[in-house]
Amino acid sequence: MQSLAPSTRRLYGVGQAHYRAYCLTYMRNPLPANEAQLAEFIAYLADVVKAAPTTIKVYMAAVRTLHLEQGHPDPFEGTSLPHRVFTGVKRVVGTHGQLHRLPITLSHLRAIISGVKRNQQLSPVDQLMVAAASSLAFFGFLRCAELIACKRGEVTVTNEPQRHLLLAIPKSKTDPFRQGCTMSIGCADKANTAICPIELLNTYLAVTSRRSRMPPTLFTYQDGRPLGRQDFIHHVQQALTSQGIQDAKAYLGHSFRSGAATSAAAAGVPDWLIKAMGRWSSNAYQ
Repeated sequence: MQSLAPSTRRLYGVGQAHYRAYCLTYMRNPLPANEAQLAEFIAYLADVVKAAPTTIKVYMAAVRTLHLEQGHPDPFEGTSLPHRVFTGVKRVVGTHGQLHRLPITLSHLRAIISGVKRNQQLSPVDQLMVAAASSLAFFGFLRCAELIACKRGEVTVTNEPQRHLLLAIPKSKTDPFRQGCTMSIGCADKANTAICPIELLNTYLAVTSRRSRMPPTLFTYQDGRPLGRQDFIHHVQQALTSQGIQDAKAYLGHSFRSGAATSAAAAGVPDWLIKAMGRWSSNAYQ
């Protein structure tokens, strides 16, 4: 598990400890697990551990990692019973206490940018900042942490061979060796100029370049404070509410990323390309 992030290693460690406890309790051989055993473990997590479906999904991944590290094949590959039991658990247990996150689509993005530009609590420059950040988060398939961490020197607009934006991402959740990557984001068509990340960022950069003291962080308030995750989500939810969008609280930082994948799939973009654009290491985007 050394290639995993420290937080993921901790969660997997807890999941594997539960798996060993289950095996001891019911006298099951831990490795390799068969299909019926995996299904029983999922039921055990739901009934005995009282784990939520999202937690069970993580612990399933932990068991898979345990097998692979010990030289066994993926125990879930080619099986159907564990997945059917997991679906049943979700149906029976539900997601009590969990806020269902909704995806931000193109229509939501238009509403956000329109609502932000009417937010009298923000200065015109700060309105532009939130609008540019929202557009970049969507068209760049960005995680909220990646967006907030963007530096000015990591964004370049070029006209060769066609006008597009280059965004350098030094590190990310699925880049444990910090190799980094550079994303290329094209211009929106004329009908979508108002939500185009290049137009919004160019305007924002031109306005903020007049500041006497230039902070390294890309998205900063007019008073010099960096845009934080909670502030960004608050502005987004506030804008959606002002535009009459229901359940605005269900739109969170990850909603841009999931919404971009949803919109791309609806537009006919193949799965393999969506996975590459979002830098997903698994099929979690589906």
